[in-house]
Amino acid sequence: MPRTALPDPRLRRLIVSLAVLAAVAANSASATGAARPPNVVVIFCDDLGYGDVGVFGAKGFTTPNLDGMARDGVKFTNFHVAQAVCCASRTALLTGCYPNRVGMSGALNHTSTTGLSPKERTLAERLKENGYATAVFGKWHLGHQPPFLPTRRGFDEWLGIPYSNDNGPLHPVTKGIPALPLYDGEEVVEADPDQSRFTERFTRRAVEFIERHRERPFFLYLPHVMPHVPIFASEKFRGASQRGLYGDVVQELDAGVGELLAALRRLNLEEKTLVIFTSDNGPFLSYGEHAGLATPLREGKLTTFEGGMRTPFLARWPGRVPAGRVSDEPLSTLDLNVTLGVLAGATPPAMKRDGTDVSALLLDRPGARGREEFWFYSGDELHAVRLGDWKLHVPHDYLTVAAEPGRAGKPSNWANMKPDSIENSGIRGIASRHGYRVERIGLSLYNVRSDPGETRDVAAAHPDIVARLQARVAAARADLGDSLTGTKGTNLRPAGDFRQPLPAGVRRVANQTYHTPPTGHVLLDLYLPEKAPATPLPLVVWVHGGGWSKGSKENPPLAWLAAEGYAVASINYRLSWLARWPAQIDDVRAALRWLRANAAKHGLDPGRIAVAGGSAGGHLAATAGTQAPPAGEPVSSRVGAVIDLYGPADLPSMPANRSDRPGEDAARSKPHPDLFLAAADRLGLKPADCVVLEDSPRGKEAADAAGMECILVEPA
Repeated sequence: MPRTALPDPRLRRLIVSLAVLAAVAANSASATGAARPPNVVVIFCDDLGYGDVGVFGAKGFTTPNLDGMARDGVKFTNFHVAQAVCCASRTALLTGCYPNRVGMSGALNHTSTTGLSPKERTLAERLKENGYATAVFGKWHLGHQPPFLPTRRGFDEWLGIPYSNDNGPLHPVTKGIPALPLYDGEEVVEADPDQSRFTERFTRRAVEFIERHRERPFFLYLPHVMPHVPIFASEKFRGASQRGLYGDVVQELDAGVGELLAALRRLNLEEKTLVIFTSDNGPFLSYGEHAGLATPLREGKLTTFEGGMRTPFLARWPGRVPAGRVSDEPLSTLDLNVTLGVLAGATPPAMKRDGTDVSALLLDRPGARGREEFWFYSGDELHAVRLGDWKLHVPHDYLTVAAEPGRAGKPSNWANMKPDSIENSGIRGIASRHGYRVERIGLSLYNVRSDPGETRDVAAAHPDIVARLQARVAAARADLGDSLTGTKGTNLRPAGDFRQPLPAGVRRVANQTYHTPPTGHVLLDLYLPEKAPATPLPLVVWVHGGGWSKGSKENPPLAWLAAEGYAVASINYRLSWLARWPAQIDDVRAALRWLRANAAKHGLDPGRIAVAGGSAGGHLAATAGTQAPPAGEPVSSRVGAVIDLYGPADLPSMPANRSDRPGEDAARSKPHPDLFLAAADRLGLKPADCVVLEDSPRGKEAADAAGMECILVEPA
């Protein structure tokens, strides 16, 4: 057999290089366990304290399943969230960025128009691109407007609530908040759901998801609502612990973890699945009996002390994560995001992140270390930096429990509280609503390895270390900014904002409460000229569409009129999942009464008010203009004109169910000539003086038959 000629030396080197790369790739595949990337389950409790798990020192209740996770995996005692509040903490988990880097500090509520920017790639989006099935069951809290919902941010499935569970009528202090919605996908399926079933329902959906996707890699994100106040346990667990309702709630969460682990075991997925358990921040200490503990750490939620930022952390992955290990190496949700992406083989995002890959530490490889440096922000305020074992606090205000911890679900200082509006998210507004008082700390240095309770300020004894950490303070401020010092960061990215930019020459007066029915405050926005007019402005009231079941006052298409000598009011009204008809038209009339009563305050002409709307809003506008106002109104809700854009007017003719011919269904809901004539009569107009805007030939035929000029328009 002839000898094969050796290749050119350059080619030989290339062959060798390829062989080396192949070996590295093989080793990498081996390191992640299998050719199929691992399943990932992240259980993220809400306000669970550092000392609220058995292996972290819990008292008065037991957590056998979580203790088993520690026995079968690794317990990290030095794990930090990125901020000690719900929304910001979740941002870091899903993006790997400090929350203020991406404009997501603090906590959103039902009035918020912002959310995690669609430009930021979430962990779910990255894993989905790599073939993962994805789901989130529980609290989202990264924006409730349509572009920010989890189903638009990489998750195939969602059952849960859009923000915190106290953001509703069950808020322990603030009243008038509308009903808490429960979503399934992008549809609201319940208003003010039974919260005692939350843990059970989310766990059951999680198990079902695992069963359906056992044959492919999956990412299951389980951000439990509990134990954030108000707390609830199912009947099965009420009275089960020696720690009252709070202990019952945690024992139910533990049981849910047990059900998930049992499902993985039953489906032979244990060795294919990394399960992580942690919390979004420390305990809500002012709620006392209904809050957890951060023992032995200082303070809790809403602070940058260890009790607010350090949470329990457990990881289990049989065959990959060594069992029974305890690590004091520091790590963070920032690192968790990056590490999970690496283990799943996901493509990293192009934009800057703040986390690092700590998979070597998780898998206990020799010499692996955790995070060296960490910046402690509260909102946009830099409060502290950590380097190694040293943590330096700069002067700042912080929250501490005002008096004796709260009882029976109420916060501390309940009897003397004077709560500010929920929209006041500053430190004193938060203190007023949640039973805290404001204290101040000066420049202070702590060794958090030997003194995790931050009880011994050693700044005077270590001026060299203080100086070194002050340099890191300067670096943090330069990068991310600091509102305490007025420093603008150079590497910040904005949050997403559902609101469109205001037209030139227009200003907005947002979130005015015009009506407070039993279901909570109903709001409107006013759009006014930037310069105060010399004479009162004619007013156009915009009523949004959405089939009476969705939509909002944001982004009214007529806002530009405010630059042309008009005022525009865009209103919310109670949606059909919140209140049945006639609540919707009642709200429209209430808005008209409020606007007329407050006309002088806002420079409006009460004698020149038109109401406009599209689709369902068009129906409401037409109803407001053609039906007589209720007798005995303290202020009239009468309007002088109606603009009905493609609104259904003959509701009895609409099909009970959608057919497979939606165009036909829409046509059947168009106005009849007699409805046009009734509207003209109600407004005191002759048909020949009317101009009709329509979006279909059938509507034009009806207008023509009524003797009215008609302009065909394309639906918005």
